[in-house]
Amino acid sequence: HMHSPTLTSPINLLSNKSQTYAWGKPANESLVYQLAESFVMSRTLDADVVMRKNYSYIDQICTVKSNGDQDLSPYAELWMGTHPNGPSQVLHQREDSDQGTLSLSQYLRQKKLVQNADAVPQGEELPFLFKVLSVNQALSIQAHPNKIRAKQLHANDPEHYKDPNHKPEMTVALTDFEMLCAFKKRIELPQELTDALELEEHRGVIEDRVVLRNAFSKLMRMDAQRVRKLVDAAVDRITRHKGGPQNKEEELLMRLNGLYPNDVGVFCPYFMNYVILKPGECAYLAPNEPHSYLYGDCIECMACSDNVVRAGLTPKFRDVDTLVEMLSYKMDKLKNLLHGTGRVIGNHIKVYLPPAEVKEFKIVKVDLPPGEETQWQLEHVSIAIVMSGAARLNVLSKKEQKEEILHEHALDVSQGDSLVIDPNTNIRVDNEGKENLLIFIATQK
Repeated sequence: HMHSPTLTSPINLLSNKSQTYAWGKPANESLVYQLAESFVMSRTLDADVVMRKNYSYIDQICTVKSNGDQDLSPYAELWMGTHPNGPSQVLHQREDSDQGTLSLSQYLRQKKLVQNADAVPQGEELPFLFKVLSVNQALSIQAHPNKIRAKQLHANDPEHYKDPNHKPEMTVALTDFEMLCAFKKRIELPQELTDALELEEHRGVIEDRVVLRNAFSKLMRMDAQRVRKLVDAAVDRITRHKGGPQNKEEELLMRLNGLYPNDVGVFCPYFMNYVILKPGECAYLAPNEPHSYLYGDCIECMACSDNVVRAGLTPKFRDVDTLVEMLSYKMDKLKNLLHGTGRVIGNHIKVYLPPAEVKEFKIVKVDLPPGEETQWQLEHVSIAIVMSGAARLNVLSKKEQKEEILHEHALDVSQGDSLVIDPNTNIRVDNEGKENLLIFIATQK
């Protein structure tokens, strides 16, 4: 006999789906796995039947742990949100003090928390998807469509483009984070590419959008046999050098060719900026700009869509024609995409804002040293994840201008815990632990 849930608390724990994709880090090196495992070990010591039934990854972690095995799956992404491919569940206390689960969508509907239909085509879902990524090897060369193109792609090819929404996204580095992002201001091609793309008269140098569009389209549309010959020529040239690769482009070409042999994507380092974000630095990936994550851990937030147009470094479906047609080919775009380390909005609190036209999300970072305290209040529903440290989150209420703590809603959290926070909840936290408390929060802008 199930009691109806008590949803009185404005902060509730979530259980999320880990996605294992080939490019993810193996469990023993993966932050995604570490977060999932900390959560499972601290919250479900008896491996609660409800939990195991609903989450295959929890079952997997528990089974592997009890057998003393090594889990070698590549733990790539942790998803927090209402996206149907990996919806979060709310763990709420039931009256019989057992934990029950409720999907985050059901929770938002029951509490009528998402009303802004304009930002979200699906109505009552969250307008954003929040993720942690552990990248072990290059993801595909890709770009995300804008709203107009997303509608067309979805109408014409619903099998590969499952929704009509755009997918602007923002990345905040947790470790040094390597990526290729946007076209370089000045592109210098090696001899084999200069010949293949008929750029002798330019001496292999591209500084013009039209020349870039033609060259990049030609390269991306080249047939597999010609690509293989080109890659062979490049690898030959690079391995003939006495000291191996002479520059970053050559080094990356060799590295990518080791992962995706003879893939046309191995030439992208010549065309795109190689960027290393430092922890806390942010990049905004605008629609129609090419990018590929190479290595590291990051937080990512995006409009709730899974639309990706891929053209290289991938075993998945490639849509070369769409990609080469949709790219902007702007060659000085990088400076607009790197958004620094966020803006201070409170005591030990920063916000990372996407550009004005993006309404779906922003990211807030709470980085609280031991012995410090802070508080925050966000106007929309938010999802928070504890990356490191541990603390008690207190909910404050205003009584005659005096703030008091609502003790029944306090929640002790530690690494791996994530939670949904209702709109306008005033949260105060004191870090009484020994390590920095690092929390990332996603919310609507």
